[in-house]
Amino acid sequence: MDHLASEAAIQRSKPERIIILPSSFQGRPRAMQQNYQDAIGIVRKCGKPDLFIAFTCNPRWKEIEQPLFPDQTPSDRSDLIARVFKLKLKQLIEDIVRNHIFERAVAHSFVIEFQKRGLSHCHMLIILASESKPRDSNSVDRIVSSEIPDADQNPQLYEMGHDCANIKLELPVKDGATFAKTLERDEIKVHLDARYVSAPEAVWRLFACPLHDKSHSIIRLAIHLPNMQPVYFAERNVLEALDRATEKDATLIA
Repeated sequence: MDHLASEAAIQRSKPERIIILPSSFQGRPRAMQQNYQDAIGIVRKCGKPDLFIAFTCNPRWKEIEQPLFPDQTPSDRSDLIARVFKLKLKQLIEDIVRNHIFERAVAHSFVIEFQKRGLSHCHMLIILASESKPRDSNSVDRIVSSEIPDADQNPQLYEMGHDCANIKLELPVKDGATFAKTLERDEIKVHLDARYVSAPEAVWRLFACPLHDKSHSIIRLAIHLPNMQPVYFAERNVLEALDRATEKDATLIA
């Protein structure tokens, strides 16, 4: 806004309405930055995360398939997918926080994303208490259950994820020499330039389901220099706004 004001002064023009997307508008850079700083505040207070949990929606859940009509598929009932996933996510958080399936958790934070074919899934960070942190292989085995599939019984699953490599293209030129070009794709820039909203995401937002949440409440303080806190006023009541500002404490010094 200061940049726009200076540009208006240079051009000797009066700026009209200024429209920005605040941090409360989910899906934009300001919201991402605010949520990230909130999570960092929890980490400073409670310590580094110990567990990263990915909870993915499965269209084959019986709670989704049983209410369908004979000619329907899960993709026809995005409302049902959203409700079932929300209930299962709520139960997962209760199992972690109250039922202590990973022993005692002191803090958590999660975000809801929509990838692949548009189904919702949750990425969650869990901070465990000091006495519950995994410190050796045995404590890790009690939490994580992961095995490489048998090469003879499941050869297809065994081969998944192998032989990954960077892709380079060699383009011939007139003199016969070649040069290498690495393929790069900035997914963040693509997301900001063109946004595709799938049906499950649209229903999730229409139902006002949370896109992120955390265990602790974060109070954001307005950082400013002494006697330089922002003052908001209409064009006609400048003096009244200044008088009120001198009597009102800012969140940083209250």
